Amino acid sequence: MFMDIQSQLEALIPHLERYKDGVEQSSDAMSKLDRMKKASAADEAKTAQERSNALKAAGLKAEAALFTFSSNLLSANQGASKYNGALSSAGDAALQLGSQFGVAGTAIGLSIKAFTFLLGEVNKLTDGLTSFRDDTTKIAGVLPTTLEGLSNLATNAKYSGERMAVLQKITAGVGTSLVALGGNAGTGALKFMEMANVGDDVRKKFGMMGVSQEALTSMQAQYVEMQGASGQAYVMQNKSMKQLQTESLAYADNMTRLSSLTGKSAADLQKQQEQVQMSFEEQLKIRMENVQMRDLEKSATEARAKGDFAAADRLEKQKHQVEAEQTLRTNLMRETTAKFGTETGNQIGRLLRTGVYDKVTGPLATMNVDFVGMSNKIKNIDPGTDITKLSKELSNNLTNGLDKGMDNFATNLGPAALTAGEGVGKAFGVNTDMMISRNKAFGKTAEEQDKIIEENKKRALE
Repeated sequence: MFMDIQSQLEALIPHLERYKDGVEQSSDAMSKLDRMKKASAADEAKTAQERSNALKAAGLKAEAALFTFSSNLLSANQGASKYNGALSSAGDAALQLGSQFGVAGTAIGLSIKAFTFLLGEVNKLTDGLTSFRDDTTKIAGVLPTTLEGLSNLATNAKYSGERMAVLQKITAGVGTSLVALGGNAGTGALKFMEMANVGDDVRKKFGMMGVSQEALTSMQAQYVEMQGASGQAYVMQNKSMKQLQTESLAYADNMTRLSSLTGKSAADLQKQQEQVQMSFEEQLKIRMENVQMRDLEKSATEARAKGDFAAADRLEKQKHQVEAEQTLRTNLMRETTAKFGTETGNQIGRLLRTGVYDKVTGPLATMNVDFVGMSNKIKNIDPGTDITKLSKELSNNLTNGLDKGMDNFATNLGPAALTAGEGVGKAFGVNTDMMISRNKAFGKTAEEQDKIIEENKKRALE
């Protein structure tokens, strides 16, 4: 009816095979008919009695089926599958009755049995779909689609049948960030289900790297959560579905890479990154950028309506520049938080927002990184720049610079810090979390670490 017809047909194969066998026997029907005419009167009487008994038995089954069906019809139980017992009994009665009337009767009985079986399975699937809708509605409110539309979204994402419950659970896990994705939770839930339809090739690729379909969809959900938590709803809502899928898959791929680099799960990395991105200063900065982008978009629309296309193009370019700055800063904050911990992630985020050293970020001035120059580069980014490529380049510069800074601190101030403790380290931009994290990756540059991960990925995909 709504769901995966292939699985329904597969379930019918045993019944259809019996039907086929019965029909094939029809070739012998004429010769058997002649022999039946020569049967004795006693045999005919016996046959008549057997048919009479079969009719009674079938009648009892049909009566019981009718009673079950009518009782359930009047019951307050939810769901169409409550009728399946009645349908099965009715099918069995038809099969038993039909088998008493030769090949043709058997064929008819099998057909009825197959139909009632299929109808029972459809009832189960309809119940599953209804539960899927109702459970999603509990966290997302009214869903702006029909049951059939919801079924198509789940089926296209390869979460049909009983697996719809998996998609529902992941969707529910996005929580209030569904509003950030769709403007309201209901629309956001449908957009997320559409995002989950990444295609067989993508699922196969991640599967070969040890990332199951459920894990991949969960990381797409984390992407939405992170965008929502970081206040980037305005940007996310203005992206096409292709952009959302591309960026969420890139996020999943990067989280897999960071897990390889740090030994932390994607969920643990997300918790750390959220602490940094949900700081008051970062949320305020994003609000300021969102207001700026909204006003630029409005002005560009007005200019285009007046026929001033040059001004409209200039304003749209400015908007894309603000968006690129926001995205690049967010990427660097996530990367450094994953590698160095939340304290360093907060300090670097503050430096990238302000472009100046203060009492919080001052200790980082002793590290081997030009944070002011990096901040200016981000603020003056060309909107046509490959953000992913530039993010990786700047992230590697940060990683290598901070590693070098820790080496210098250990060489020059290590003996004093051993006596005075972590306070000396923090005064020079070094803290316990970053030391623990980077000591595990000691001896390799950021580029060398990434190369190893890429080689591992290639082997997995061979």
